[in-house]
Amino acid sequence: MYSKENKKQMIKGFMPYCILIVVAIVLAWRAKYGFIWSDEPFYFSTANRFVQGDRPIIDEWYTAQVYSILLVPLLKIWKKVSGGEFDGIFIFFRYLYVASQMLIAFFTYKVLSKKGYKTAILAAILFMISCRGNIITISYYSVSLGSLLLSFLMLLSDLESVSTSKIRKCIKSFIVGILWGIAIVCNPYLLALLFSMYLFLIWKVNSNKVNCDRENRDKENHNTLKTKLTNLFTKISNALGTICDSQKNYDINTRMIFMGTFFVGVSVLIYVFKSADINSFSQSLEYITQDSSYYGNGLVKFFGAFLYIANHFKFTIAFWGLSFLYIISRTILKKKIDDKTKNALQCVNICVLLINTFYPLRNIYTLGANAVALTLFGGIVYLLTPNRNKTIFNLFYLTGIVALVLMCASSDTHFSATTNGCVIAGIGTLLLFEDFWKQTRYKCNYAAALVIIVSLIITFGERLSFVYRDDSLGKLDTTIESGCAKGIVTTAEKAKCYEAVSNTIKSITKKDANFYIMGFCPWGYLNSDMKCAAYTTWRIMPDMQDDLGDAYWKNYPQKNQI
Repeated sequence: MYSKENKKQMIKGFMPYCILIVVAIVLAWRAKYGFIWSDEPFYFSTANRFVQGDRPIIDEWYTAQVYSILLVPLLKIWKKVSGGEFDGIFIFFRYLYVASQMLIAFFTYKVLSKKGYKTAILAAILFMISCRGNIITISYYSVSLGSLLLSFLMLLSDLESVSTSKIRKCIKSFIVGILWGIAIVCNPYLLALLFSMYLFLIWKVNSNKVNCDRENRDKENHNTLKTKLTNLFTKISNALGTICDSQKNYDINTRMIFMGTFFVGVSVLIYVFKSADINSFSQSLEYITQDSSYYGNGLVKFFGAFLYIANHFKFTIAFWGLSFLYIISRTILKKKIDDKTKNALQCVNICVLLINTFYPLRNIYTLGANAVALTLFGGIVYLLTPNRNKTIFNLFYLTGIVALVLMCASSDTHFSATTNGCVIAGIGTLLLFEDFWKQTRYKCNYAAALVIIVSLIITFGERLSFVYRDDSLGKLDTTIESGCAKGIVTTAEKAKCYEAVSNTIKSITKKDANFYIMGFCPWGYLNSDMKCAAYTTWRIMPDMQDDLGDAYWKNYPQKNQI
């Protein structure tokens, strides 16, 4: 028999997971509403043309295509199980997306619960309710975010572990590398972030290992040439090996991280070049770079994230900026900030968070605005903390800031992509605030906690109510009965239009034929066995067809045999 105390502990242990399951059930219910004619079908239509035999880069001339390679194995399994049909594939992957979010949230809570179970459950919920543009499916946005978060959590668990075996650490490090590789495939700009992190790990390895060697090496014959060469070789080997800290019993195998990322990169390159040559690859790349939506002034794109944030929070960013500059200036001058001033600054920070939680205009590009508000809040919290947790700051908050900049620079959705990167920084904020709470015990911290909870509730409400490129939730009352969108609920008008287009495609379908769709209808390629004859399954307008279509058919005349 279990004692009352044991029962309470069991309930306390299972309750957070039960909360996350309830959130997942609600999100799964929400997933069936809203038919997207654009983004969601594009992910799968591009992957499907690769399944049909078309080659990445060579036969597909759209910038955002490499991620679709990751979907190819999943689509092949789907076609094998379903008999070659795509009926209901969108709703299935929406449910799969929600399930994967729940599992990552479980892992998030498990790792972060050591910091504080309340903070851990809030961080897990923040991840679950975050969804770029509320496109509820497995996309390059969602996969890159999930991969980054998982990898950082695994690194954190390794850094704080003292009992894990070396073999297990090697396996975990290899998985971290695979996750980094997947994130880079989804968003090549993230290579800058992850490569920088890898160099930092190597530098950390070298500095820590040198300290270890100095403490443990023999003092005899240390000046001989042979010993110096041996020590130099050891340092280089250690720099490519594991992190060692004489004061902590942990290590991270950077060689295995590199091997994991290298494995993903080589696998993708083999897939791309298995039926292509360098000349055709470089020629196609020239056409791909003609897509102006992903290119522009470099400085504007990289610093655009901060411009978008300043624009959406223009009435409050000044207060945050003044507080930030004051704290930094006091730090540089090495002048201590007294507790009364810190309390006042934190009160201002909380007011800014409160305003930022309610003020931003609510539209398609501000669905994750409250994650940005949390990120702004976290910067001041970290600076006001007496004993700062640099591991959390570097691993979550700082990397989240860099990620949001790179995601903004790589996307044509601007602020929307920025909010996706703020999820990691927002989780870092929650952890930094937990640390701040334990060290300061200011009464205003209770107000901050309340605002954070309200912020998450508002985000959850937006996550349920906002419908991407369809009518309002209350007007979605008709279920699509056939094709790739089977099971999705939309308006009667859109369902009727979908059925009309599907029937037209079926009426012209011929075995081993090619066809292309002018306009915005990538899902049409999934409702037919015919192959795509266009240079992309994304939107093609008449002027675009004149510019690239003729060049595409000139290079691949067999595609013009419709």
